[in-house]
Amino acid sequence: MKKLTPMLKPVLKPLLSLDVVLGLATALALSGCAKGPAGGPTTPQAVNRMTVSMTLQQPVNPAYFYDFAFDDNGVESDGPVALVGSSSLTNGVVGGSFGVLVECLGGSRFNVYRRTRVGNGENLQLVPNAFVTQPALVTGTTIIFTLNLDATYTDSATGQVMRLFRSPSGGFPTALDVNFVTSDEQRRDPNNNLPKTFDAFFDRASSRYLTIHSLGTQTITNADTVQEPANDVTTADTTGRVNVAQLDIVDFQIDIVRS
Repeated sequence: MKKLTPMLKPVLKPLLSLDVVLGLATALALSGCAKGPAGGPTTPQAVNRMTVSMTLQQPVNPAYFYDFAFDDNGVESDGPVALVGSSSLTNGVVGGSFGVLVECLGGSRFNVYRRTRVGNGENLQLVPNAFVTQPALVTGTTIIFTLNLDATYTDSATGQVMRLFRSPSGGFPTALDVNFVTSDEQRRDPNNNLPKTFDAFFDRASSRYLTIHSLGTQTITNADTVQEPANDVTTADTTGRVNVAQLDIVDFQIDIVRS
């Protein structure tokens, strides 16, 4: 694996059984996910933004789940990882530690949540106004969207206005742990221990995530960091129902702009 730059460092985490220049001027060059009704209004005037693109080996499957998780708690030793077996988590795709979850559901619906852990489960609060521009419907292999890094929402429990991305003290985070996870299912059954079909950053032998140590203006590429391997998705499915190439992450890029 190519040596990572000092600003970008992957962190090893065990597998869990329970548990991304300015935004591209147009999404015509790269297709993305369509904002569903839950996505809310966009904020095209946003100055601080993060554009994420992820490319699969084959076009997105309308029945599959493509999740993007960001951990802003400032603790490098934990972060988002793929769910690989039984789970009691509502999202059913990503476990570990993370505070912001972007769901692309089959390439046609987009949801952004602020996540908090509640016992062995989680609370996912839908956050409107999270996108800088409306993501486009996926028609190919690449999902792309741009998030407003200054987006806020009203906490449903306290009534307080909170930042979507925030450090433990409430300010702008100084680092992010990042993982992209794909799966053909949302596993929400704590008694289902069958191996889950999925792809995520790095190889499947150990679940790892990418740590971005500075959130200044920068471009982060797969080639310079994760070097995500192709053809690394396996499945226990023997019926031929699962197309692993539609889950196989082969490239990604994260563009952060800070004023």
